[in-house]
Amino acid sequence: MRRKERFLSTRAGRLVGLAGMAGVATVGSGTTTVSVGAASVKSGSVVILTPQMYASTLTDSVKGVMVSSIRAGGFNISMAGSVAPAANLPVGWVVVSRP
Repeated sequence: MRRKERFLSTRAGRLVGLAGMAGVATVGSGTTTVSVGAASVKSGSVVILTPQMYASTLTDSVKGVMVSSIRAGGFNISMAGSVAPAANLPVGWVVVSRP
């Protein structure tokens, strides 16, 4: 097999997971914490967050978002430094590990 063919043949078909493995939550303007319901989350799960439209909705002093209070069936998203976004901030989330 040639090198080019070897790399072309390596691919992922699709992601397979439980209900509630990924989604988008919205942190409202003027708020610093939002509760997210996620069926597949258990205490001790690892959740990754990705702010969307980051530059247009946050002030310069905000560093990002963080996961807090992970529990069975949900978790909280909090703003780092307790600084609220100036407008609604969509945050993508995905569960990458379940105990």
